[in-house]
Amino acid sequence: MRNFYYVISIIITVVIVVCLSGCANRESTQEEKNKAIARRYIEDLWNKKNLDEIDKLVSDDFVNHSSPPGMTPDREGLKQFISFSGAAFPDGHYTIEDMVAEEDKVMIMVHSEVLIAVSLWVYPVPVKS
Repeated sequence: MRNFYYVISIIITVVIVVCLSGCANRESTQEEKNKAIARRYIEDLWNKKNLDEIDKLVSDDFVNHSSPPGMTPDREGLKQFISFSGAAFPDGHYTIEDMVAEEDKVMIMVHSEVLIAVSLWVYPVPVKS
């Protein structure tokens, strides 16, 4: 359970940091553009596991200040983490419950539903007998 909360806190931290890359969009205000980028980040990367979109959604100078052990704190490390999370939570789905934007910042409240499929770091997976 501890790792689950760690994963969610990383996701929320990453969303706040990366959702503001310079992708073009047709929304009316800068805040709406930023919210659209954040929405794509959750949908395309975390729900669809489409890692080809990461270069469009995450800036080159991205730094993950809460990257997991063994993963680099850059865009490549984020790709690894999303791949790892997809393997650990193959049925995982993230739903945006609320989103607030102000100037160049976006805050997202995400509800996640996951089924643990593999061991995370040092915690064993409970197995039904």
